[in-house]
Amino acid sequence: LQSEPTYLLINGKRDFVLTVDPGKKYLLRLIGSTTLSTVVFGIDEHPMTVVEVDGTLVQPKENVQSIELSSGQRYGVIIETNSQSKGIFLMQLAIRWRTLVNGSSCTGILRYSTYTAALPTNLSSLTLPTLATNDELRLFAFNNPYQNFLSINQMPARAADREIFFYTLQAHTSDGLGMR
Repeated sequence: LQSEPTYLLINGKRDFVLTVDPGKKYLLRLIGSTTLSTVVFGIDEHPMTVVEVDGTLVQPKENVQSIELSSGQRYGVIIETNSQSKGIFLMQLAIRWRTLVNGSSCTGILRYSTYTAALPTNLSSLTLPTLATNDELRLFAFNNPYQNFLSINQMPARAADREIFFYTLQAHTSDGLGMR
């Protein structure tokens, strides 16, 4: 299918490994770097706390199991590592709302620094994170809107000096023949 990603990547790799220390908090910056596809991201046994959406601090939303990223969308999430873990956990990024093709999901590894064994070459024995379904994502968007961390009164709006409108369209397909 045209316009669908050939592969999904985590931090620019298909086999990304994030090494963490037990009992710490980490801020992850997630960016939806797709063109037309929406993706969902999660980490097995590591719920996220959303603290930032598109550069705006939001009231922390805790215990988020997976997060949806649209094209160009950015999230700041905090994960807290387990204090006793000596293991590895799968991270997953998967396409949503589009026709699925090969490469429509990608896994990475969250590796604790206390895990001293070699990483397994076959990841099928590890548990994938539970990613929200399309229906769950739709309900979450409407029932749980993000709230600004700072009051609107603390951030006065200024009048715009000028307005610029962009009108864009996708006029050509990858074969150069245009829309049919």
